[in-house]
Amino acid sequence: RGWVIDGKRGRGGGVSSIYAEADMTGDGMNDVVIGRDNGAFEVYCMDQNGEPQRVYEKDLNEAVQSIRHGAVTTAKEELILHTYSGKVLAFRAGADTKTIDGFALGVPQTAAEIATENHEMAARINKVKQELTVLAKEVDTARKSYVKISGDLIAVDGPAKVLDKFQLDPESACYRLSIETPSAIFAVSIHSNVPLDLLDVKDNAAICSRSMPEPHNGTFALATYRLQDSMNRVDIKMRVIEGQAGRVRAFVVPRQSPKTCQERVYEIKPLCLHMRATRVDVAGRPMSELRIQGAFSLDDMHTWIGACLNEVPARAPTGQAEVSYDFENVLLTTVLQVTLREGEGRFRSDSVTPLALLKEYIAREATNLKMRINISFDLDDATVPHFCALVHPKLLYQLNLTGQGALIEGLKEIKMQEDNLNFLSEEYQQILSEEERITAEIKEQPRQLDYIHGIIKDFFVDWHKFKGSNVKHMLGAIDNVLDQYSLEKLIAVVERGG
Repeated sequence: RGWVIDGKRGRGGGVSSIYAEADMTGDGMNDVVIGRDNGAFEVYCMDQNGEPQRVYEKDLNEAVQSIRHGAVTTAKEELILHTYSGKVLAFRAGADTKTIDGFALGVPQTAAEIATENHEMAARINKVKQELTVLAKEVDTARKSYVKISGDLIAVDGPAKVLDKFQLDPESACYRLSIETPSAIFAVSIHSNVPLDLLDVKDNAAICSRSMPEPHNGTFALATYRLQDSMNRVDIKMRVIEGQAGRVRAFVVPRQSPKTCQERVYEIKPLCLHMRATRVDVAGRPMSELRIQGAFSLDDMHTWIGACLNEVPARAPTGQAEVSYDFENVLLTTVLQVTLREGEGRFRSDSVTPLALLKEYIAREATNLKMRINISFDLDDATVPHFCALVHPKLLYQLNLTGQGALIEGLKEIKMQEDNLNFLSEEYQQILSEEERITAEIKEQPRQLDYIHGIIKDFFVDWHKFKGSNVKHMLGAIDNVLDQYSLEKLIAVVERGG
């Protein structure tokens, strides 16, 4: 029997370490201890129904590398964690809650036990202070020695290592870049040669300075994140546009001397919002199909697909005449099925935009190789209302957000004048309770609306391109219907082409 811990219940982040050989809660069963690459540390025990229940969590602000247990600093069992910067941390059950066993589940300590613990803690703190004094002197000696040796020379390489992770977040449909070093970071600069939107990250203490983009020089986004003292981790969130392929570069500057920059490069692929799925349900979806045939090998087609989509193996599996992959768009929940064999590639989707992007990329690559290919497709006419129905809730949410934002100031005045707000409707009370979230989303709303409108326009152009007509000059009709939005009008305009 198994169980699943929903990522939404925790602090998110990938699991970098897991341990289940210690009973820290004292219930007679081993607990599950999880360390994540975003610094989250979680302890789970089993409830009466045999389901995992989180009993402890802490944010360490740096990736957890390994977990063990044992009696190390005291006679009691402790969890020992090793972090990316080299720290070794000990967590004892009850240490934060003044209980003997369990995370706030045990018996309160006696006065004598508390006094003994405080005395031991004071002794350990004094010892650490002495060690820090010695280390400070050693660092000062090493710095003077370095200055004497280096003279007027310029350092071209430093000892700092960088732990980085760039991946698509399915919940927000944005990419998250996390950068971590063993020592403090001075600044991280981001450069992109494709349009993207750098978003604010909650609880991110870094100060972001944005520069004006210069598209004619290949700079569509440029920003520098300056970190506070002793910070060795930064998280950056960015919204990308599907169909705009390119590179994002991160330049990491350490706080320590010599200040040498390290570069990290990340690929933005044409179908960057598609995530690999173990299985997709196509029942009830209007699936259009694109077929590409030619004198290419399975490896050729597999390489082209790997350049367009994430999570595709570098090489085609050996010994297989046919390879299949399933993908899902994390923003619109549309699906894409890929089937490859020698001389043929078949692609099925309930949206035409991914088919158009694949068709454009493969045709360009085949042309560069002077390879003749044959392209055919079958469109399902129900795709347009299906697509509009998928994007409808997102447009409706933004429209409702505008209405809620207009009410906030008035509701705040009522809240200041009235002690009891029970006379307000549940809707108004909910708006007041979520004021901070609504205000933050209102701030981002213009960019979010432009993003959604861009997706609709891309679909509009791609649909009619497959139909054999160019409707780019009719995009004004889409703008008009979005200004006076209704689902029925949107479907009608997209179907007739203006």
